[in-house]
Amino acid sequence: DNHEAKMLRENFVFKIVPMLNPDGVINGNYRCSLAGCDLNRRWKTPSKTLHPTIFYTKRLVKQIHQERGLVLYCDLHGHSRKQNVFMYGCNNKNNPGECRIFPFILSKINKYFCYDYSRFGVQKSKEATARVALYKELKNVPNIYTMESTFGGCDFGPAQGKHLTSEMLETLGHDACRAILIYCNLYVPPELHDLPFFKNIIVAKQQAIKKASSQQLDKKKFKEPVYDFKSAILGEINSKPELYNNV
Repeated sequence: DNHEAKMLRENFVFKIVPMLNPDGVINGNYRCSLAGCDLNRRWKTPSKTLHPTIFYTKRLVKQIHQERGLVLYCDLHGHSRKQNVFMYGCNNKNNPGECRIFPFILSKINKYFCYDYSRFGVQKSKEATARVALYKELKNVPNIYTMESTFGGCDFGPAQGKHLTSEMLETLGHDACRAILIYCNLYVPPELHDLPFFKNIIVAKQQAIKKASSQQLDKKKFKEPVYDFKSAILGEINSKPELYNNV
């Protein structure tokens, strides 16, 4: 019932697929279907007969994009070797910052998410994964990711040397939704205002409002300008070249 949840429901439609290989899992498989197919290597040309969950999920995603536009696609995975929680995204050589904005925001508001472990390459060997196949077909949608949650614990932050609990993982889901609000210039939760990263952006926004107000002669008709948080965050990323090293 909180304000953020209401804003999310008012502005976005969430489509959640809990599991793409229930037929395989119920028979003891880990990442394969009952047919023995690794479904995250079938997204490029899924078969309606052999990979129906991929076929229809892909069709749903493309349909939603045509009807409403897609803000975010996130494939949720567990990683058996790497530590921490991080994202794989798709690098656009002409605008490499665009795919880094969302995970960078998430790293600033969630203490278990590690931007440094995130990678943004588009390797040929991954062409049939959901991330790369959808990125290439949907075009101009930068926020297509795989979020990886470690099976082996964390090596930084408050969970260093520990396994992630269900409660810790729930905060990632919560903060991923909050990151959508920030990314789309809708809302920055008040408790984040004092964080150094957001404090600078909030101050810049207040200065922009003050300047616009002083230039508006009729105060009764004054409209607060829309402040572009996304551009401000991109400026922060661009000021730190080391943030582009993780291709």
